[in-house]
Amino acid sequence: YDCKIHDVFLKIDMRCVGSASIAQVHKAILKNGECVVIKVQRRNIKEKMKTDISLLKKAFKVLRVQQFFKNIVSFDEVLNELLETAYEEMNFLTEASHMEEFRSINKDVQYIKIPKVYKEYSTEKVLVMEYINGINIDDSSKLLEAGYELEEIGSKLADNYIYQAIDCGFFHADPHPDNIFIDD
Repeated sequence: YDCKIHDVFLKIDMRCVGSASIAQVHKAILKNGECVVIKVQRRNIKEKMKTDISLLKKAFKVLRVQQFFKNIVSFDEVLNELLETAYEEMNFLTEASHMEEFRSINKDVQYIKIPKVYKEYSTEKVLVMEYINGINIDDSSKLLEAGYELEEIGSKLADNYIYQAIDCGFFHADPHPDNIFIDD
């Protein structure tokens, strides 16, 4: 940001609530009192990814992996594509746009809620979105304790994925339990 962090956020929880290879997530409160999560890109992640790909290329060359695959696949091309795709994934403004499109596609599905994106606070390296409270989809004991029917949850999730993939051609590509919560 081109200002002090406390000009945007009233409070930021320094404890990480989620972590992955390119970013980590923290709960925060905006100056207007709204509860959000901030996805923050790891420092120098693009440079680290470029170094990793370069090392893989060298390792493949030293191990002469390509000779076993002849004209079937070019590992250099695969690794270049991997790097290009990773760079696209590291632009959180692209992710914000995808979230907005995904939200629009699912707006009429009563049992799906996609977090609101705060574009005015999001950048290429920071994504600010609505905090969604709930029970992780893989915490079956808490779900049962709260009165949810696991078969209904599974059925609705499967139906929605079919809708996403077949009807829309635009689907949630990272459906691990930390990205899916059950609430109300």
